Amino acid sequence: EVPYLWSIAGLGLTSGERVEYYMEITDNTGKTTRSEVRTLQYKSISEILKESEQISKELKSELESVSQDAYDLQKQLMDLKNKSQMNEELGLNDQQKKDLQQKVDNLQQNMDAMKNKIDQSINEMQESKMLSDKTLEQYMKMQELFNKINTPELKEMLEKLKEALKKNNEEQIRDAMKNFNFDEEAFKKNLE
Repeated sequence: EVPYLWSIAGLGLTSGERVEYYMEITDNTGKTTRSEVRTLQYKSISEILKESEQISKELKSELESVSQDAYDLQKQLMDLKNKSQMNEELGLNDQQKKDLQQKVDNLQQNMDAMKNKIDQSINEMQESKMLSDKTLEQYMKMQELFNKINTPELKEMLEKLKEALKKNNEEQIRDAMKNFNFDEEAFKKNLE
């Protein structure tokens, strides 16, 4: 590694313009090698802030979507639990079990994707070092909020429900439904 600070201020770039560059190195014996051509795109601070704002809106929307998915799943499980208390049978046919399993899978995938997106956004902001500490702090709070939702307990509940549905074991399904809990009100309060 050869650390070098390259000032591009003298190029007079405006927002959106690109610069192509390459490295050419000659060793002591006179052999020369050249790197591949790379591109650098200049973005103004206002453009970076707009992108940050857009990402924030998308993340909030996705957080609300994940919250709604978890709430819908919990509501469906509560309905099934109430029906099963009225009679011995759970009353789930194969299609309903598949649908329920699909909802659990979707919720898990959405939560994983959301975690990755938040982590990626924070890493990009830290690397660019052009955003304020306040903005970065807000993203960190968003990550903390998401971690309050995406707890190991929730993951375990979802996994148990998924396994019970795969095994088609009504007693395990009943137990998993009884233990599934998602506090939508607390989530929405934190989201605000």
